[in-house]
Amino acid sequence: MISNFYHYKLEVEKVKELKEEIDYVIATRGTLIDPSVYDISTKNGDQYHLNFDLIGSYPKAEKTLKEIVTDCCGNSNLHISNAWTIYGKKGGWHSIHNHGNHSNDICTVTYLNVGEETVRESGNFFYFMGDTHRPRSFTPTTGDVVIFPAWMYHGTYPQSSDMRQTLNIDFYYEKPILK
Repeated sequence: MISNFYHYKLEVEKVKELKEEIDYVIATRGTLIDPSVYDISTKNGDQYHLNFDLIGSYPKAEKTLKEIVTDCCGNSNLHISNAWTIYGKKGGWHSIHNHGNHSNDICTVTYLNVGEETVRESGNFFYFMGDTHRPRSFTPTTGDVVIFPAWMYHGTYPQSSDMRQTLNIDFYYEKPILK
């Protein structure tokens, strides 16, 4: 079970590789999510579904993130439960939300492209730990990967840059039957 916020940094070449893979999937088979139909946290950005019919279409991203989560949390029997990419626009943000109260669910956000922000808090990822009512924040740069439990409330402040792309993959893991 994951109970904290973790940060990893990908090398430039790995970020480029993952971005090319995801951009190709979106260009050839991506499904744009209509925020007027679906209740999503993305505000002023394009969110594309990468789910079940596309699982296996981004093997480099899936393998890389499974390795990071396994290294971070020791959970090796991981399965994708949800996946999407967001192309954020200037002024875009994410309202505060969580991904459910499932103790076996792990969320990842990989920053594939982060523009230069001109305002101190602009674009920051924020999250709430435990019973504190004050958010903690993290200033992302290209190549950052954040990992956190699905129950953790999080969001972002509006970005001042013209573009930001994230790859978001939620995993669940199966507990071993016998120890």
